Amino acid sequence: MNSLKSYVSDTMDFMDYADQLLQFQDYVIQNECNTPSVNYFINRTNAMFDLASTGLLLKNTLTGVGLVAGFVTDKLPSWATGSASLYMTMVNDAIGSSWTKGLKELKEEFEENKEWRDKMAAAGAIERCNERPKDEEEPQKKVADPVWIWDPSGYVYEAVTGNRIEGVTATLLQEDPAHPGEWRQWDADWYGQTNPLISDELGKYGWDVPEGRWRVMFSKEGYLPAQSEDLTVLPPHFDVNVAMVSLEAPVPTAGQAVAGKPIGLAFSKYMVADTVVSGGVIVENAAGDQVSGHIEAVDPQTDEAGQTLARSFRFVPEEPAAQGETYRMRVLAHVQTYAHVGMDMERAFDLTVLPADTPVQEAASGLKAIAGQRELLAEWNRQGSADAKLYRLTATPQGRSGCEPVAAEIGLDRSSASFTGLCPGTEYVLRLTSVDFNGAESAGIGATAITKAVTELRADTTPPGEPANASAQWDNGPLIVTWTDPADADLHHVEVSYKVKGTAEFGNTSYAAKGEQQIRLAGLEAGKTYEIMLRSFDQRLNGSTGVVIDGQTSEPGGNPGGNPGGDPADPLQTEIDLDASKGEHSLFEGALRLTYPAGVYKEPRKLKIEQLPIGSYPHASGLIPLSPAFSLTLDQSAAAPAKPTVLQIKYDPALLKGQDARKLGVYRQDSANPANWIYVGGVVDVGASTVRAEVSAWGAYAVFLRDISFADAQGHWSRPEVEVLASRGLLSGVAPGRFEPNRQLTRAEAVKLLLSLLRASGKLPEPQAGADGVEFTDVRNESWYAADVSLASRLGLVQGAGGAIPAERSDDQRRACRYRV
Repeated sequence: MNSLKSYVSDTMDFMDYADQLLQFQDYVIQNECNTPSVNYFINRTNAMFDLASTGLLLKNTLTGVGLVAGFVTDKLPSWATGSASLYMTMVNDAIGSSWTKGLKELKEEFEENKEWRDKMAAAGAIERCNERPKDEEEPQKKVADPVWIWDPSGYVYEAVTGNRIEGVTATLLQEDPAHPGEWRQWDADWYGQTNPLISDELGKYGWDVPEGRWRVMFSKEGYLPAQSEDLTVLPPHFDVNVAMVSLEAPVPTAGQAVAGKPIGLAFSKYMVADTVVSGGVIVENAAGDQVSGHIEAVDPQTDEAGQTLARSFRFVPEEPAAQGETYRMRVLAHVQTYAHVGMDMERAFDLTVLPADTPVQEAASGLKAIAGQRELLAEWNRQGSADAKLYRLTATPQGRSGCEPVAAEIGLDRSSASFTGLCPGTEYVLRLTSVDFNGAESAGIGATAITKAVTELRADTTPPGEPANASAQWDNGPLIVTWTDPADADLHHVEVSYKVKGTAEFGNTSYAAKGEQQIRLAGLEAGKTYEIMLRSFDQRLNGSTGVVIDGQTSEPGGNPGGNPGGDPADPLQTEIDLDASKGEHSLFEGALRLTYPAGVYKEPRKLKIEQLPIGSYPHASGLIPLSPAFSLTLDQSAAAPAKPTVLQIKYDPALLKGQDARKLGVYRQDSANPANWIYVGGVVDVGASTVRAEVSAWGAYAVFLRDISFADAQGHWSRPEVEVLASRGLLSGVAPGRFEPNRQLTRAEAVKLLLSLLRASGKLPEPQAGADGVEFTDVRNESWYAADVSLASRLGLVQGAGGAIPAERSDDQRRACRYRV
């Protein structure tokens, strides 16, 4: 393993994420016609792509800098490393999890919004997907060449088309157009599909594919492999139905012997009917004499080869069986399945004739139901019964007029069925019975389900009010746009777009969530006047008309007029209200952003924030301050937030003076020693000049750079990354100013690094109660690594060999000492 492999893995993860974003954009465009909705979700995914591409963290290096540096960059390192990546596998998902979470939440938001619009349209409250008015803006579109996709689909069966096979692996192959005759497994991921597929209860499978030549391969344990004919798409193919053959021997099951009725016989496979009815079954009485009568096939069918097949049979005696008589039914070994496979030996069943009113045996158990609003799905477990011909399922509404019972007859090869068109908010009693060949029913098994009530739809086509008090102020780089949100309770976000004054169209759209009330427009041309449009949108994406303001950027060195800021000589203070809901606050003109989830405090509290300019607070000589300090104090309580809170602090890039921005971090002031600042973490966004970190306690926070170097690492390829880790307190070298970069890690050093990384990521668990770990015979109590090795052992992260861990020995993947993550 090496960092090049991790580099490729990281890049592939990002490419996969980008594909998911593109697929979601396709989905939005194909499934939504409301222009503001389409624009909003397309722009949101574009912003997510930009954020991910600049936020791909450096990881899988000698020191694991990808996790701890938290550095936003536009390229990955090309250098490779030694054996330390062995200890880094536990952090490879640190970035992807945030990508996945954000996209999942956006998809859920889209589906909720789309469902509401569909329901409102069905109720006649709004129009849906009609022709767009000429004066309405066109939705955002991706620039792409469409690829049209079409069906190959069908089902898999055994012997007869109604006997479907569940659990078959269907694999789709595509012929290489450049090399006819070469077939490769189709890459379905790019199209948002799966290959291979597993056939469902009805034996069904299917894909949507582009034009080309295709072939489907089928496999399942107990069956011979099968394949479809070669298919040319177009045209689409909806009937790729393929038979599979099993060479398993048949297993017979005898039914109940009931006075006055035939005796049932069922097989696990479809049988050639003649081999059973013509001398394949003999019934004897208690004296051993053959009972006169005949065997007949039940519901016989003809297969593609012209054979008459059946799975169920019955013996009809010339004289009706009397209660209490005993019979022996012998099934001879020469009976044959549709594939001409016989039994390995004769089977015999001893039967006692039961009373005429004996109920039919149950052919199912474990009935359960899942209810929607107007639909219901019933599921059950199948169990063998030679007497049953089919299932009968009924659903009877309780205590509500106008709702009718529903019923269905289902084949014995099914284990589920559904009803639609039911009454919402109604309890239904379900009963599943087994029906024999004479129409008699079993007692049945039952279940209940309550359909979901219909929620009242509220027509909402009224947009929120306009943003108020909008202004734009030049900040020697970005143009800061601020406003006051309208008071509408259902406000979702404010959309900000701009253009150079006098040009045709607004563009470069950005979004600010409710409560942010500020956006920084970066990358503008100097000496220009911009028109800036602000529009409010509610949770249903109804948009206001918009307000337009002017913003002036300065020529280099200039100082345009604008809204004056506060006097920097005065202490800057503010207060915000905390309650049970989530919130986000941009403070001191964006110098501090505070984001917290719902449930930080159950009762309303006030948080006082004071900005302390650089130079006004003490710090150790090894720390270089790059931002003001922000003191966060909770009123009348020192209680910590119940959930992690995210601080984003803006730093002054001019103070870096050529230093590596990855050495920046958010630090918390030690209340017992104000000159001591404790590193808490940090993800650096160089483009926005910000550092963000999760905090779990109130106090004073600031951005510092800790400059640490090692004389023997100068000129070494790993120097930048080593210094970054050291600046974060995760590496300390072997002695002051000495790192020894060319030697391998010892096992003790690897354990310390592993624990440091877990601590930095917030993923270091507490040892389980009673977990004593291994007392390694070669680890002395006074060794510098003794405590770390003991903790790692208690957590189950390391184990030795023969009670030892040779902690001071260099490690590789072939050693007996293993690191568990």
